[in-house]
Amino acid sequence: MDAGVSCHPSVMSSFSSEKNFQKLLKRIERIDPKLVEEVEIEELILYPHVVKRLKKHGLEYSAAYKSKN
Repeated sequence: MDAGVSCHPSVMSSFSSEKNFQKLLKRIERIDPKLVEEVEIEELILYPHVVKRLKKHGLEYSAAYKSKN
């Protein structure tokens, strides 16, 4: 941003608690209040191969969409 490069934040919220997500938004707001309005929130999509990898690595998530496949 200091160099004039266009950017926008994108956050994978599926692996964060609501408390930590709110802390992140506050931190982004300190960088630039306009960025908070532009945050793109992404959630996990549970494709079969993704479910296998999550299980393999013991990763837990708080929100996700089920794949239609």
